[in-house]
Amino acid sequence: MFGVRLPEWNALLWKEGTMRKKERLSALVCGITLVYAVSLPCRAQEICEDSIFAAVHNDTVTVYHSGAFYNCCATIEYATEISGDTIDLLEKETYSVGPCYCLCCLDLSVDVFGLSLGSYLMRVWGYEYDRAEVILFGEVWVDVGGGGEGPTIVKTTQSQCYGGDFGCGDCNGDGFVNFADALYLKNYYHQTPPGSPAPTGQGDVNLDGFVNFADALYLKNYYYQTPPGSPPPCQPPKAAPFKEKRMER
Repeated sequence: MFGVRLPEWNALLWKEGTMRKKERLSALVCGITLVYAVSLPCRAQEICEDSIFAAVHNDTVTVYHSGAFYNCCATIEYATEISGDTIDLLEKETYSVGPCYCLCCLDLSVDVFGLSLGSYLMRVWGYEYDRAEVILFGEVWVDVGGGGEGPTIVKTTQSQCYGGDFGCGDCNGDGFVNFADALYLKNYYHQTPPGSPAPTGQGDVNLDGFVNFADALYLKNYYYQTPPGSPPPCQPPKAAPFKEKRMER
């Protein structure tokens, strides 16, 4: 079919500012019931491990992508391309808010409905932003016993983010604690713009039990050291013990 580069899909997927860091270790492709598995080597090193597998019910195939690695604020949608017995599913990031400066793991699934009787090769692709290429996450064969009238995507699901290891004060999840995290907290607290997402890392940096503008000021003071000696996130100075002052007669 197509090679690794898909210019016509590249244009569809590209969004300025989207963050993806792909150093993929491997894509484990495994089958359920009437499916067999193949392991594919892929580039990269990330906090998730990709697993592609599928299940069949009548004329519907559900393809799962466990351990997908995407922007924290992305909603994953699918483009499809069908050629004979091969169905290609291209994952693409879309945004109502964002992209955000953080990455995380997601579990995804997509239902392909209306397949006629036969065997199909389901392939899952994604976009490699660093190399401006489309890469194969994995593939799996399925045997369909139903009598559909043509494949259609009817439902997609997406889990909450998981697997991020974000330190205290790393509110935007970029691996650093700096003034950008203070701005991120400020925007979240004031909702400027509306829908500004909650901190990815711990936002209660002064440990008072709340995430508010005081935490943004705490981070700003720490980053700029105003005053000198301003403590790191989650290490507020201990309050001096209260001493009762006796009134002199």
